[in-house]
Amino acid sequence: MRLTDALRLRPGMSVAFTGAGGKSSSLATLAQETRGRFPIVLTTTTRLAIAQRSIADEHVVVTTAEDARRLSLRADRTMLVTGPAEEEEGKLLGLADDLLAEVTRRAWGEGALVAIEADGARGRWLKAPAAHEPVVPSWIDIVVPVAGLQAIGSPLTAQIAHRPELVGRLLALEQGEILTAEHLAALLLSSDGGLKGIPAQAEVRVLLNGIDRVPAAAAHEVGGRLLANPRVRAVLTGESDT
Repeated sequence: MRLTDALRLRPGMSVAFTGAGGKSSSLATLAQETRGRFPIVLTTTTRLAIAQRSIADEHVVVTTAEDARRLSLRADRTMLVTGPAEEEEGKLLGLADDLLAEVTRRAWGEGALVAIEADGARGRWLKAPAAHEPVVPSWIDIVVPVAGLQAIGSPLTAQIAHRPELVGRLLALEQGEILTAEHLAALLLSSDGGLKGIPAQAEVRVLLNGIDRVPAAAAHEVGGRLLANPRVRAVLTGESDT
């Protein structure tokens, strides 16, 4: 099944990806799936690596509201919209609230889907957000917390977790202790973890990547625990891209 269909996305909607373990690849997948069907705008409220310009056919830098209003969207060309590049750090800056709102109004006016990377994780499989994270717009339609199932059975270290000390504090785990399916589900369901910063009206659909890297029983346990929470409308699974 296509990710756009699983998330029930259509033109004129907005979706934000948070967490770790596949946010950028999810944006790239949406770009591939929508190309030729309807316009899409990919963007971020945090930062993207400069190399990620390649996830869309066109990269546009927006620094003013007028820049946003001049965006020219086409169904056959996917578009990444960011702030300027920080060359020394190798990053593309995200859009501030006011510019993101202008970009979104323009996109919706052109019948486009808006997909936002709203969190950073430095390529790890899971994370617990810092005080300023995630950066999710108040008007978002769908929020997709993401995690990598391959973290199950691994020790809690900086190799698999972004800010492992925060993960440990949230789950009452010491560094180096083994993460279980129960731990991963608890992290995703915590109001200080996967459910943090999600507006009340937004629908929550969790994406678990790495289904090919763990025993089926572990994946089923995580999914079952997530779906037992009324805040979670659906759980999607995907294979690892690493």
